Amino acid sequence: MEPNEHAEEQSDVIIGDADATNKEQKDGEDGVKTYADLPLARVKRIMKSDADVKLISQEAVILVAKAAECLIEHLASEAFKHTQSDNRKTLQYKDLSATVKSSEVFDFLEEIIPERTQFATALSKQNK
Repeated sequence: MEPNEHAEEQSDVIIGDADATNKEQKDGEDGVKTYADLPLARVKRIMKSDADVKLISQEAVILVAKAAECLIEHLASEAFKHTQSDNRKTLQYKDLSATVKSSEVFDFLEEIIPERTQFATALSKQNK
C-alpha cells in the first residue's frame, strides 16, 4: 500500500480516538459512524434547558457536542502552553484561568474560570 492510499483510508475515519467503546456511536446520514466524546443525552438535556428550544434533531445534538469538544480541546491545548512554560506536566486550574485571562477568544469564560484569589482578599473586595 502506498502512503497516499493509507492517507485516504485515514481521511475516512471520524475525528476521535480509535477506542470507541466509551463513546456514543450514531449512524450519520451518509452511513458513516459519528463518534462523540461527550454523552449526547446530556448535551441534549443541556440544549433543552433553554425554554425557547422545543425540538432538537439528533444531528444538531451531535454538532453541538462536537463543537463543545473542539472548544474544550482548544482551551486545554492553550492552557497546556502555560503548564509547559512553568516546566510542569500537569495541567492545573491556574493554567486554565491564565489562558482565559490572556486570550480574547475565551473572554466569555472569565466569570466561569476566574483567577484564584485568597479568601481574605475576596472578602475585602466584597465589602468595598
